[in-house]
Amino acid sequence: PDAMAHQDEKPLQQGFLYKGEPAILTCAADIDLAGQLDTRQSTSGYVMFINGEPVHWKVTTEKVIILSTAAGEYIALSRANTACKFLTSVLTFFGNPMNTPYYLYSDNQAAENLATQPNMTNF
Repeated sequence: PDAMAHQDEKPLQQGFLYKGEPAILTCAADIDLAGQLDTRQSTSGYVMFINGEPVHWKVTTEKVIILSTAAGEYIALSRANTACKFLTSVLTFFGNPMNTPYYLYSDNQAAENLATQPNMTNF
């Protein structure tokens, strides 16, 4: 530490403060493995809710052929997580408390294990 305080050492202070209950963000992600019968492409998607009301959804036909349900569900979780991080920053800008958690749901235990275990590495 320096004797002089630097800008990045000061604690972050939120400019807009909302005095009500924090907005709860939840997201459900899923994939239809090889749902396109002629090309064997998968369709992934997610739906985002704020306090139980749908606010954003996206459905995408994947450009690659996915060979396992775990890989497909992991791709869908990754896309949904990116959107949740963005919407969390927007909610924080508009006054939601900082570091409010969001909830991301999947129906595949293998993809959930890949996403939540810090010791999973690629060799």
